[in-house]
Amino acid sequence: MASIVFLDSRVEQKESLISSFSADTEYYLLNDALDGIGQIADTLAAKSGYSSIHIISHGSPGSITIGSTVLDAATLDSYADALVQIGYAFQAGGDLLLYGCNVGAGDAGQQFVEHLSQLTGLDVAASNDPTGSAAAGGDWELEVQVGAVESADVVSAEYPLLLGNEDGAGLEFHVNTFIWDFQQYSSIAALENGGFIVLWESVYSGGCGSQDGYGIHGQRYNASGATVGGEFKVSSNIIGCEHSPTVASMNDGGFVAVWYGWYSNGSQDDGIILQRFDADGDRVGSVFVANTYTDGAQYNPAITELRDGGFVVTWESSGYYLTDAQDGSGAGIYGQRYDASGNAVGAEFLVPTNTLNAQRNSSITALSDGGFVVVWESVIDGTNYSGIYGQRYTASSEKAGGEFRVDMYVTYDPSELPMLLKPGTVLPPGIGIVTPLDGSLTIFYDYQSILPTVATLSDGGFVVSWAGYNYDIEPELGKGYEVYGRRYDAAGNAVGDAFQVNTYTSGDQTAPSVTELADGGFVITWQSDLQDGSYNGVYGQRFDAAGNRVGTEFHINTYTEWDQTLPVVTGLADGGFVATWDSFNQEDLYYGYNGIYGQRYDAAGNPVALAQTSNEAPTLTYFSGEVETTAENTEVEISFAELMAKGDESDADGTVEGFVVKSVTSGTLRIGADAANATVYDAGANETIDAAHHAYWTPGFDEHGTLEAFSVVALDDVGGESSTAVEVSVDVVSENHAPEVSIPALLSFAPKVDYATGSYPYSVTSADVDGDGDADMLVANYNSNTVSVLLNNGNGTFAVKVDYATGDYPRSVTSADVDGDGDADMLVANGGYSGSVSVLLNNGNGTFAAKVDYATGYNPYSVTSADVDGDGDADLLVANYGSHTVSVLLNNGNGTFAPKVDYATGYKPVFGDECGRGWRWRCRYAGGKR
Repeated sequence: MASIVFLDSRVEQKESLISSFSADTEYYLLNDALDGIGQIADTLAAKSGYSSIHIISHGSPGSITIGSTVLDAATLDSYADALVQIGYAFQAGGDLLLYGCNVGAGDAGQQFVEHLSQLTGLDVAASNDPTGSAAAGGDWELEVQVGAVESADVVSAEYPLLLGNEDGAGLEFHVNTFIWDFQQYSSIAALENGGFIVLWESVYSGGCGSQDGYGIHGQRYNASGATVGGEFKVSSNIIGCEHSPTVASMNDGGFVAVWYGWYSNGSQDDGIILQRFDADGDRVGSVFVANTYTDGAQYNPAITELRDGGFVVTWESSGYYLTDAQDGSGAGIYGQRYDASGNAVGAEFLVPTNTLNAQRNSSITALSDGGFVVVWESVIDGTNYSGIYGQRYTASSEKAGGEFRVDMYVTYDPSELPMLLKPGTVLPPGIGIVTPLDGSLTIFYDYQSILPTVATLSDGGFVVSWAGYNYDIEPELGKGYEVYGRRYDAAGNAVGDAFQVNTYTSGDQTAPSVTELADGGFVITWQSDLQDGSYNGVYGQRFDAAGNRVGTEFHINTYTEWDQTLPVVTGLADGGFVATWDSFNQEDLYYGYNGIYGQRYDAAGNPVALAQTSNEAPTLTYFSGEVETTAENTEVEISFAELMAKGDESDADGTVEGFVVKSVTSGTLRIGADAANATVYDAGANETIDAAHHAYWTPGFDEHGTLEAFSVVALDDVGGESSTAVEVSVDVVSENHAPEVSIPALLSFAPKVDYATGSYPYSVTSADVDGDGDADMLVANYNSNTVSVLLNNGNGTFAVKVDYATGDYPRSVTSADVDGDGDADMLVANGGYSGSVSVLLNNGNGTFAAKVDYATGYNPYSVTSADVDGDGDADLLVANYGSHTVSVLLNNGNGTFAPKVDYATGYKPVFGDECGRGWRWRCRYAGGKR
């Protein structure tokens, strides 16, 4: 009887399990970055006749982790269709065996097993106690059963571990979904909505300078820990290298990403690049560069949000050689402040006061008084050692006090010293200088202090952490870097001495990260060499608001093979925190790949699973008929409510909250809060129609009938999209155009000669604009928002066009001498919804001054001039097609105009000239009012 095994890739030492399977066992590894139920259903879709399915993963009462899915009572029903489909692959009476600690324990476990059996139609077995190695306190017996489970176990009694979630095992989550090559150097920030954002560097095979080189990617999470949308590329650039991202949340719910990369400063040197995002995760504007000094390289940025809604970014700047460095001596730390709109505030500034040697690896945090503090690593003059320094700033970006050293001393009681020391004794090189202090001894270090990190505290102060090498007077054999910390109050005064964070001291403990917690305390994370038995692992230690340890240091990563390095941590609004890190070769693709993993903790410091409730994507298959009706060449508003009313959209586990435009099929499309503020559709930036953003679509020139305007997919409340784009159709009513003009046979014309104009030329007139006695051409270009002037060469041919900017969608152009200087000025009716007429004064030589816009009624269609008040100058008359009015603008006598006065007309008015050019139907339609 055929069995099939699915093994979750999170399971440690899975190779020992696989090696125990019989030679004919069919097994599959589940990618922990993807929906596990979906992977199983896809694998079994074309299969049948199995007698049993075995799922090996981590479990807890009433729950088992399968790929990225935590299958439990809350998620079972959302997978009902997939589970039924899985059941079809098995014979009647087929078995489902779940290997995971305590999956069937208690009422929750019993109900879970029963419900799973009902959905799959299979007999189900699970364990009600620890599952795994007997030496670790487990067994392989599946005590809880529904139905007659007859299949034999496929697992090995020699497996040395347990398959449980009780201590957090199996709860770590996989961040990146693109899993090839290296995903590395993560950064994390809590968001205003209680969620968080993770960024990382994604290394593709093409390398720097290629289209698939190094890029910055991101993933958003909501307050429950569920992903919001998919993995996204932070930068819109497609070429070049982008490295070492860091991210800060903004007060408006958005976030700002910063990294360093090529092509940012006009060369292949590195520069500091930023991109803002709004609360919906959409880009705000384009990338921009922080550094104004571009010689050499600028790299390793850090960023913090400020209390006023702005932010500050710092970075390292160095030349090719020490002598051409920006600060005159090696690498230096520079910064730039920005307001809440992303505008630079002041100039780029130098942070350290002492610029000798190299200053590097800055970290920055905002302070509760509106200021901020920067810390960095500085090579100590005359040595090969480095120390940690800091500088506070006021809310106005002025330095608050002087530069201060953070790592300067640790105080010991003389009785604790392993050697007899007298005050003032100079110790051997590499040990330090001892001086008396209140009956104790203070050690001043000239050792390696590196990689500082800083976080604000709720009492107005801040805490700094760093890695220090060989701080002990009598070092232990095998000790390397250790993690230290130091607290400061709101005035910038040190609160006590520096303190050691890690308690395990063999090998190196380095790469610390620190964050504030909601209870006023803080947590520090770091990487530790060989502590978990396999290269580096990730560890943490919590502290209360007084700086006292809360519990002992704890192991963060579950998967322990190879290296887990470079942790970063952020506090969350619920009082907990979340850490992410790099994990080497965990994705089980090919040797040598990195992935980004994370672990969330609650306010008590307990590891918790993310809300992996699978989001079932919304559906959308059609719209019932045309969504709207409009006239030829006339923009129409299409609201979210109209699309909802006409579509068959649905979402089984949420709500449809928008429609994402995938393509524009015909005409032009704008999206925005209203017609005046709508902007042109832009895929990835301005693409969503929702309750706050409507569509404004204009059919192509003179197109009519039932037209497919644009295609959309439905968008649900957690960012899921329906699978297939559906066309939105609009009924465009044909207008009765003038009949063809019949030319008697005795007349003939030379072949046409075409001259280039702007896009969609809508109307044309002639006037002698350069005063040489012949007629020049003036053309209104509807789509390019310009008027083209083509000067007559004096023989019926024309010079190349010169374009002048107008308002939106110019429909009509005419000429008149409005400023009384004897030459022809241009008047242009702009047919957009903003409603305006542009006046371009003639410079006296056939060129024109920049437009001056005057407000008119809604959707002006044509413009003419006449002296309506009898003062001898030309006034403006504008027919407003959309508001059924005519606007009169009186000339002030100098070519400027008084505000419009509107007069009601018939329906869709135009001026008399139009009636003489084949547009008589419009004049009749307007009730004869001309």
